[in-house]
Amino acid sequence: MSSPLFAHDCDNCTFLSSFNSHDLYYCKSEHETTVIARYGNNGDEYKSGMVFAEPHLNIELYKAKLQAIKKGLL
Repeated sequence: MSSPLFAHDCDNCTFLSSFNSHDLYYCKSEHETTVIARYGNNGDEYKSGMVFAEPHLNIELYKAKLQAIKKGLL
């Protein structure tokens, strides 16, 4: 498994892999389950949302969703 390219400080997140210069995460909190694609170290440098995790909307989030399913997280 690869290591994250960028800092990510959420204890609820599981690192999945890096893809297209994005770190992919699955995040499950008590309020929400989502996927995240981080592309930088700054707090706002990420994309997230299960609703956007479709190949025609956001390929990185879609890849994160597929990996989370493959790992049995979703």
